[in-house]
Amino acid sequence: FATAQESPRSLEKEKVNKVLTNEDITAQALLFFIAGFDSVSSMMCFTTYELTVNQDVQERLRQEVYSTWKACKGKLTYDALLQMKYLDMVISETFRKYPINPAMDRVCTKPYTIEPALPGETPVHLKVNDAIWLPTYAIHHDP
Repeated sequence: FATAQESPRSLEKEKVNKVLTNEDITAQALLFFIAGFDSVSSMMCFTTYELTVNQDVQERLRQEVYSTWKACKGKLTYDALLQMKYLDMVISETFRKYPINPAMDRVCTKPYTIEPALPGETPVHLKVNDAIWLPTYAIHHDP
């Protein structure tokens, strides 16, 4: 959120007059479907794998699902799902361990210097509008 808020583009008042055709809308819908299908199915597989490997997590999650289902008298609602904190934790941890995006790219909004971490290294100076690439997997697995 902060990145989008600080972005120079968010400060500009661009006015774009583009009319979307039915073909544009269809292409976007297909893209969203394909991209969403692949990421959702991958995350379901990774979550299932993690639950299989970690029986204690599986049991705790099963208990939460069962108690929520019982409290809703067998009719789960969206609000009931939002109350399932452990389910949220399990899914969030799966996203952390198996990120869908291999990298994040960002644009510098103000000058910044990355100081050397080890002797003999040189500082990295970033200027406004410099693009940087951050490997998601490495960040999520950095001890």
